[in-house]
Amino acid sequence: MKLTFVSGLIIFLIFTPAFSPAQQSRSSYRFTLESCIHFARDGSPAAAIEEAGFQRRYWDYRAFRADLLPRVVLNGNAPGLNRSITAIVLDGGNRAFIPQSDAFSSATLSLVQTLPWTGGQLTLSSGLQRIDQFGGGQDTLFWQSTPLVFSFLQPLFRHNDSKWRRLRANLDYRIAEREYRESLEGIAVDITDTFFDFYIAQMNVANAEFNVAINDTLYTISQGRYQVGTIAENELLQIELALLTARNELAGARLALQRALASLKTALGLPGEVQVEVIPPAWSAPLSISPDTAIAYARRNRSNFLTYDARRLSAREDISRARSEAGFSASLSASFGFNQSADNIPGVYRDPLDQQFFTVNFQMPILDWGRSRAAVQAARLEQERLQTDLDLQEENFVQEVRFLAEEFLLLQEQVILAAKADTIANRRYEVTKNRYLVGKIDITELYNAQSQKDGARQNYIQTLRRYWVTYYRLRQQTLYDFREGVSIL
Repeated sequence: MKLTFVSGLIIFLIFTPAFSPAQQSRSSYRFTLESCIHFARDGSPAAAIEEAGFQRRYWDYRAFRADLLPRVVLNGNAPGLNRSITAIVLDGGNRAFIPQSDAFSSATLSLVQTLPWTGGQLTLSSGLQRIDQFGGGQDTLFWQSTPLVFSFLQPLFRHNDSKWRRLRANLDYRIAEREYRESLEGIAVDITDTFFDFYIAQMNVANAEFNVAINDTLYTISQGRYQVGTIAENELLQIELALLTARNELAGARLALQRALASLKTALGLPGEVQVEVIPPAWSAPLSISPDTAIAYARRNRSNFLTYDARRLSAREDISRARSEAGFSASLSASFGFNQSADNIPGVYRDPLDQQFFTVNFQMPILDWGRSRAAVQAARLEQERLQTDLDLQEENFVQEVRFLAEEFLLLQEQVILAAKADTIANRRYEVTKNRYLVGKIDITELYNAQSQKDGARQNYIQTLRRYWVTYYRLRQQTLYDFREGVSIL
């Protein structure tokens, strides 16, 4: 009995998730504009693409940071074999060719540390080598060890690529973080457009169905009036033509709705069989956004200004490289440690001998026909050209943010006016329709009122769309949430 109960409980726990409400709700989605944007940022194909791009740049940065840390490297050569005829010089100065046959193997363990501020490199290593010589009726075995060797390599008066690479990498990663945030805000802009495409298509279908119903009713009434002679045939034909036009517009509106729904599902990464419903965004309290404040947030948060800094940094690096290549340069190489050789492994670590190495290599151009000076001058002129170009780009971007903020403030007023116009147009249509039904006006005036009603509704929805698209564009251009009062970083 107990076993049966436990088995039943296990089966229940296994199969219950398959019938849970959460699973069933996945067959339909009900979105507000804000929830639709959150869904797109979290799980849409566009968000996955942006996330993958940012992760790649993140791991590139991690790889660079790892290069700054000490690394342990094992180098080896095993097995190695050499069989050849080698030329040697005899005591009398004559040359002779003798066969040579040997086997060799080696291994070196190194601890390497790059010095980013100086461009030098420190190495601590330990190695062991074995050589087997064959021939002459007797095989010979040699062991050679370097138990501990400390090496130092330092370029002098040369371009320090490590220092500039570190500066570039830190700046590039900050740019990557900002660009990723901007891409998510860009997804919000695109989804807002797609959301309103679907919502407007729904409204167009509803309006087209309403117009078909009204025109059908008017046509039925007009047929009766025509029979009793209160209207002319021309007016009846005009009403019939309006009914046919309304039916044709309804068919087109339904097709546009299917297309808009498919686009919304694709943008959100939803399968084609799910049902989607959208709730129009409610009008919120007006925001007081100063264009100067928006510009200040853009300067603080946007990747554009970090990108400008990165390009200026590259220009300074080019000048530094050109100057270092134009003058005296050298490199210092030194090492000291211990080594020993013997015919057995214990012997190569007994009473090791010290070893030292030191050298300075240098290069100084004597005659290059002005090449070095020309390279430096070219780098300076490129820096000046770049600075002018960046100043222009910065000014254009600042103006874009300024006018975007001003457009948003204007749209806040236009939404209120468009909503009022929509209410008035609907009221006028109802009054005009009632007057037509009692025979006080002709059909032309009714159709004018209907056209104005449809136009006012379209204008309101399009203005509301522009308002929200502009708001999210302003967020993208400033990386600032003006409703919550926080930076999007």
